Amino acid sequence: MRTMTLILALALAGCAGTTTGPANGQTASDTDATDDAGTALDGGTAKDGTAAASDAAATGSDAAGGSDTAAADTAAVDAGTGSTDVGQADTGAQDAGTAVDAGQTNGKGWGPEKCQKAGSGTGFGIGQQLGSLSLKDCDTGKSRAITEVCGAKATWLFVAHSHCPTCQATASYTKQVALDLADKDIAIVHVIQIDDGQTCQGWRKKYGLTGLPNVKFYTENTGKAWQAIKTKNYTAPHAIMKADRVITFKAHGLSSGAVKQKLQQALAAN
Repeated sequence: MRTMTLILALALAGCAGTTTGPANGQTASDTDATDDAGTALDGGTAKDGTAAASDAAATGSDAAGGSDTAAADTAAVDAGTGSTDVGQADTGAQDAGTAVDAGQTNGKGWGPEKCQKAGSGTGFGIGQQLGSLSLKDCDTGKSRAITEVCGAKATWLFVAHSHCPTCQATASYTKQVALDLADKDIAIVHVIQIDDGQTCQGWRKKYGLTGLPNVKFYTENTGKAWQAIKTKNYTAPHAIMKADRVITFKAHGLSSGAVKQKLQQALAAN
């Protein structure tokens, strides 16, 4: 009888142990599932943070401008196309007007003798007076300077690569903008970097940009003008300046409406 009692006690103890094990295992498994879900969410956040940090780093590098190349720009050329107004393209691109020598003023008193020195210092950032750019006359190839538009009440400066669809769209609406602003004493300065076999004169004729006295047209094929004006590693950078050539706004791929709006704001800032 004693032997039978002992065997029965041992059997009952073994059953109790088997019941406890799976219950603990189930609890541990639930906890792991909760942690895994939390980790997955955290992982998503971490990736977002990494992307943001990468974007910030790219922006910082871009602002420095030293390592950017036109080749890198080509890869991103369409980035601004979505915001570009292509509806006002001039179909009659061939203009019978006589090309205006970029060295002449427009008859409104523009010229280097009208330049004013701003107290903000020179450079290419917002709030600075436009720094010096080494440019060539589109028609003659002679050295020119943007100081030829000193005296204008506001200036729109655009730097184009001739291969760039966004730049081509901007060129297509420039004539209409120039005509709309002809009585506002606003200067339009286009700097074109020819990189697809065109010529500067051919570009002007293609987009009807001859015979417009408020438009100055230059070439610059080293990429330095683009480096100075860009805010991103894209083509089609714009800079808007008020009367003293202090930069009030910079962006890429603006529509014609946005250009005129920013020029009106520059006029109001004088």
